Amino acid sequence: MFFTFLVSSILQSCENPNGNQKGDNEGEASSSTGNIIQNETIISFHDNTSKAKVKQIIDNAILQGFEVDSCGCGDLYLLKDNLSNPNLTPDSKLASTGGTPGQRGNGNVQGDAYAHYNIQLELDPVYDPNASNDPITTQNPPTSQGVFKIAIIDGGITHYQNLSDFLWVNNNPDPCYLDNYNNDRNGFDFTIENGLSPTPFNMHGTFISQIIVEPFIGTQIQIALMNVRIFDFEGKSNLFDALCAIEYAIKKDANIINISWGYYRSIADDLAMKSDTLLYEYLLKANTANIPIFASAGNDTVNTDNKFHYPSGFFTINADPNYLPNLISIAALDDNEQSLAKYTNYGKKSVFIASKGTHLMNGDTIRGTSYATPDALSYALILKNNNIIMSPGDLKNCINNNAAIYGFPLFTEGKIDKAKANCP
Repeated sequence: MFFTFLVSSILQSCENPNGNQKGDNEGEASSSTGNIIQNETIISFHDNTSKAKVKQIIDNAILQGFEVDSCGCGDLYLLKDNLSNPNLTPDSKLASTGGTPGQRGNGNVQGDAYAHYNIQLELDPVYDPNASNDPITTQNPPTSQGVFKIAIIDGGITHYQNLSDFLWVNNNPDPCYLDNYNNDRNGFDFTIENGLSPTPFNMHGTFISQIIVEPFIGTQIQIALMNVRIFDFEGKSNLFDALCAIEYAIKKDANIINISWGYYRSIADDLAMKSDTLLYEYLLKANTANIPIFASAGNDTVNTDNKFHYPSGFFTINADPNYLPNLISIAALDDNEQSLAKYTNYGKKSVFIASKGTHLMNGDTIRGTSYATPDALSYALILKNNNIIMSPGDLKNCINNNAAIYGFPLFTEGKIDKAKANCP
């Protein structure tokens, strides 16, 4: 059912295995631009396209020899062909099935669906095999399901006993996500044909989860971690799986989404492939569902106002047409938490605020915007706990108003101020 494919460039976690200046045991990796997979096309059907028309197009695609894959019961499909005509564009392939390609613009939905190139995405290995593999020590985990469901869209969460106590339990398995592990009991693994228990590729998602959970051990604030895996055992992913994961988090009523990965795209690429527009639309769906998204800014010392890094780089300023009120992009502070880390990306428009990027896990130091992001998210949980009905836009404004100002080249010019737990 689920393949590792699609749309928008080599997607990487914000950590790199090379133990250089960009990090210690877990250093920071560059996010990079991916390669088009010429024989794979993503098809995104419009909401107003009838089920009969969708079935007709997909049936025609199968008759023509396309291999077809879908994302749960949603409107996303992948067409894979044998490259008998490599010059066919995604729109041409959709048209060959009897579908009318849509054209964005003029405020109208046109055609049956949008067609996009599939792009290879990869994740560099990030876990140092020499680091301790002992369970992370916690105490007094909550005994009931948490109020806050946090979707960790990453490489999976290790089932250490302590984090198992914090895993979301789905009491209403979804027939759209059939698998061999009691359906989607704790989340879903989009990296293999049948979703299994999301076993991690490395410790990246586990460390992110621990950073979120740690401040709330022994408190009344309860957390449920939704384990949504998009990186496979080779560290590869794709935007199609990421879109499926965002859609899954929305359907399962996640309260917040953590995205500690990203990719670069130039303006020319945007115009040529339109693929980032699809990601934007799914993030906007999350906003409509009242879900804030915390996204890492990347670790290449890049001004992402000029070299766009997605999804964190969808601009922060209201006047920009790509503005997403629910997107909160996070830079990393240095070890002393008084300056930006040397490796972090930045941008007055494209990066919102900085948070703690250096953490100690099992006696090892980890660094990166991947880990600054859940640190900021944990602060947001405190704010939302004090105002449970707060909208994503209000949460973003509250974080902005509470920021400690340091003159950083970021939208807020500052960092998360954890001493301020209420909104002005």
